Amino acid sequence: MNCLTRCSLLPLILLAVLCAAPCTATDLVFSPSSAAPLARAERELEEARLRLRLYEKVEYPTQRRRLDSTIALLQAEAKMYERRVAAYEKKFRYSNAITFSLEETRLNLIDAKLRLNDLREERSLLNRFRSDRCRLYQLRVEAALEAVDALLPRQPKDRQRPRATGTVVAARPN
Repeated sequence: MNCLTRCSLLPLILLAVLCAAPCTATDLVFSPSSAAPLARAERELEEARLRLRLYEKVEYPTQRRRLDSTIALLQAEAKMYERRVAAYEKKFRYSNAITFSLEETRLNLIDAKLRLNDLREERSLLNRFRSDRCRLYQLRVEAALEAVDALLPRQPKDRQRPRATGTVVAARPN
């Protein structure tokens, strides 16, 4: 058989094999309509993983540092006002000109202490509910992972997907 005969028979053989196989044309062609939900689910999974990672690595440490530095600054400010009030009361108790400065300093001291208490409470809440926030993001990752898995073909039971635990996010099996 020469090359011309073989080359002209090849499309016919391929067509016969495809017709004999128990599949449809949609099985052979990757449908964009079936790819859209899978791509969307994979994007949502990646987004959920990124949100969890950004919270744990960026947002939480940044908020914590901001609160810690502001608390330290307010503690120093409150100590300064306390020293100033003590100095004013000791030396200038009966001077009218200094009385206004003394009152202003007392108000500034009260303001600094109130802001300090607010920031300490905010830091406490941030620490207390950190695990809840992380768990919320982990649940979003798990939901997105389940959505991706639901759109993928079924896998054998001996190869099951690992669960996400702690702050480690399980990867989707290939």
